[in-house]
Order: sequence, then C-alpha cells, then structure tokens
Amino acid sequence: MMSQLYCGAGRAEITPPKEMAPLLPGLGPQKITGILDPLFVRIILIQSGQDKAMLVSVDLDKAPNQEEFLEALSEKTCVPKEAILYFGIHTHTAPVMGYRPFEPLDVEKLPEEEQKAFYEYTDLIKKGLLKAAKEAAAGLKPAKIGCGHGESFINVNRICSYEAENEQGDKKKLIETGYNGAGPVSRDVFVMRIESLSGEPIAFFVNYACHNVVMFLHDAGDGGIHISHDMGGAVSLNLEKRYPGAVAVWSSGAAGDLNPIMATQNYFPHISSGRADLTPFKDFSMSVELRDRLAGRHLLDILEANKKIVCDVQNGEIYSALAFISVPEGEQRDEDAWSHSRIRLHLVNIGEIAFIGVNGELFCSLGEIIKQSSPKKDTVVINHDCSLMLDNPGYVLDDDTNALCKKADLVLTPHDGFKAHAGYLLEQLSIKTKELFEK
Repeated sequence: MMSQLYCGAGRAEITPPKEMAPLLPGLGPQKITGILDPLFVRIILIQSGQDKAMLVSVDLDKAPNQEEFLEALSEKTCVPKEAILYFGIHTHTAPVMGYRPFEPLDVEKLPEEEQKAFYEYTDLIKKGLLKAAKEAAAGLKPAKIGCGHGESFINVNRICSYEAENEQGDKKKLIETGYNGAGPVSRDVFVMRIESLSGEPIAFFVNYACHNVVMFLHDAGDGGIHISHDMGGAVSLNLEKRYPGAVAVWSSGAAGDLNPIMATQNYFPHISSGRADLTPFKDFSMSVELRDRLAGRHLLDILEANKKIVCDVQNGEIYSALAFISVPEGEQRDEDAWSHSRIRLHLVNIGEIAFIGVNGELFCSLGEIIKQSSPKKDTVVINHDCSLMLDNPGYVLDDDTNALCKKADLVLTPHDGFKAHAGYLLEQLSIKTKELFEK
C-alpha cells in the first residue's frame, strides 16, 4: 500500500569489554589480543501505512543467532521476521560468533572461561540489537528517500590461476587468492539517503561489492590481532561524524570473488616465484594506514554519489518475499554439513528500491544477473544475509570459476562452495529473482 513513509534509525555499540576480548575466538588462526576500533549494530526502520521493514547490520563477519535475534527484533518492533534484512559487514577481524558447525569452531570444546565469555558477548550483542531497535522505533518520523550510484575503484577480482612446480619438477595448475585485474568486477557504489521532511539526514545505506578484509591477518605486535570494523565500519563511522544524528550502514554486495586492492595480506605476485605472496605485512601501523587510506578513498566516492541524490520520494510500498535455489542432484559437497546447501534469496522492497539478501558469498557476475533480472532499476544485492543458517551455501561460484577449478590440480581458494552444472545458476537466479516480485 502506498502511504507516507516514516523512518527511524538506531545505533548501539557492541565492542566487547577490554578484559573479555582475548577470551573470544578470532577467525581462523587469529588470536585476539586487543581492541583497535569500536563495533556497532545499526538499524534502519522504515514504515508505510501498517507495513514495516528493517535493515540491520552488525560489525562482525556474519550475523549470529539469526533465529533467536530475529524473533526478539520482531517482537520488539512488530516488524515481521521476513521483512528484516540481518547481515554482517564481513570484517575478518572481529570475534567469530554464532553456531557454525561448518567452520572450525566448537564452543563446547573451548575452555570454561572462554565459553563463559562467548555467551556473555552473545548476550551483549542481543542487548545492543534491541537497544538500537528501540531507538529506531522511538525516532520514527515522516521521511523522504532518495538514492543514487557512483563508482569506487578500490576492489579487484581475487581468483587467480598459477603454474607451480613440485619437488619433482612437475608443473601443476593451482587456483589461489591473488590480484586478477582482468577478472569480473563491479565498481558500482549504491547510496540511499533518508531525510526528515525538513531535510535533516536520518540514515544512509551504502552497498559496494568488496570483501571487508583490509586488516585480515594483521600483526598488532603483541602476538595477536586487535578487533577492527575494517574499511566498511570506518566508512560508516566517518559518515556519521559528518552527519551527526544520522545512522550510516555499509554493506557488502556480491563480493565472493572480490577483494580490496590493498590489504595487510599482500596478494600481489612474488617477484621470484610469480605466485601470490600471501605473507601479511608485519607493521601494525602500516595495516591501519592501508585501511584508512582505502576507507578515505571509498568515502569520497560515496560522498560524490551522495551529492547527486535528491530525496523526493515520500511514499512507497513495503513488502518482502523469499525464494530458494537448491543444488542439482550429483553436485552437492561431500561434507555432511553442506549436503543440503541452498541459496536463499530474500527480498525487502521499499518503494522503488529492491534489497535482495543472499545467505552466502555470491560471486560478482551472479549478483549482476540478479540486478538484470529484477524489475526494479535500483536493486541492491547484499551478501551475508542470515548466512549462518545451517543450509547456507558458503561461496557461490560462477560458471567460469567452476570450470577453472575443475581444470586445476589444486584449489586453494575458493576452498569450497556451491557448485552447480554450467548454466544452472544463471537460469535459476533469473527465474527466482523474478518470482520474488510476483505478489
């Protein structure tokens, strides 16, 4: 139903206490030893008539405890769970939270003190979500929306093919993370601005296809890493400083195969071997400087897009829908935890803007298929929406990467993923995207 739009936004800090941080699990081999940046949850609540929708981000790699937390958010705000996009900004330098049997984290096997910290921090996140939701609901006011696009040249395709010799001198083909300047990439940066009727910014929503991993594997100089919201969180925080009172959400687009052009973990070929040098820089100040410089460039691109936006939409229809794509028979992964993986497409439509969340790490070219198949000109694809569901697909590979992997002797990245017969995903993503809008 087309009615006057209302908007409220809220933000709550979820940085763990200093003494708790070292007891929380880091991603992969990383051990947390300190805190560099604050972590936040951010919520944008939009209402049209009796219909409501929420965009919810957390400064973590993935959004934890989706069933419990979505239930609590829905109860707090009267927003249906299906109308809540709940995602992590995918920083790799924050505590790893939530139930994830498909990753090497078994909370019950942690020492008692670490288990206690894990559950205490889980509770802190939940309280932060509810606090931000309460703030957003209390701040609901008549609003007008505008959106626009710009370009940001800070990402690159990361799927590289190399030739390497083993000890016997045999040449082997391998797929590894690298700097593939010729690979598929999207430079599009989407910016939505929501204002009060008198023109004060209430919220920003930014979407860009890039892994939020500039700080991944950095060396803080004390035997571990320090918690960071990385580039995406830095952009949000600095937008909020420029527009006091507004909440700024940054989200990752279809970036399963896209990395920042610079990062602590260096992806450029080594001058001797020709293979990607994955050795992280050791200087902590260099890691922080890389993050800040990329975030600064990205923020300027966002601000340029923002200049062109005119907020002139005051009413619009809100609705949501779900669609699923299952892997064809015979193409499932071997591991039990992945044997029934499927892609979940989640539409939250606000006026003429379609937000489509994906529960895995969709590759860039597949995100473009969704955009092309959508009837809405402004369609935003968001990775990591409820990506801790047990049937989540992990990486969602395109046909070209699948073909590349099949020819390789060794695949180091993507180390796993949703693999389907050639042409299957292109067809299904198009069909299922269109189905989302069939009301």
